[in-house]
Amino acid sequence: MASSKGPCRVYDKLTTKRKKLTKFIKSIEVHAVFSSEDQAMLTYNMDFGEPIGVCRVAALMTFKDGLIVRNELFFDTRPFEKN
Repeated sequence: MASSKGPCRVYDKLTTKRKKLTKFIKSIEVHAVFSSEDQAMLTYNMDFGEPIGVCRVAALMTFKDGLIVRNELFFDTRPFEKN
C-alpha cells in the first residue's frame, strides 16, 4: 500500500497504480456481495488474459461517511507465478 504524509499524494499514487493495473484486466465477474454496518465483502474473478489468466479475489471494504476508507484484498498469487 502506498503511504505519504498528505492524503492527496496517497490518492495520486494509488490512482496511478490503479490505472496501470486496469490496462491488463480483461473482465471482472462478481460472485457475491455481503454487507454489515460499515463494511462490505465482495468475491470476484479478475481475468487478466494470458499468460496470467483468472485470479480469484475477495475484497473487504470499510466505509466512513459514504467513502471507502480501507480496502483489503485477498487473492491467490499462483496465477502470477506462471511468468
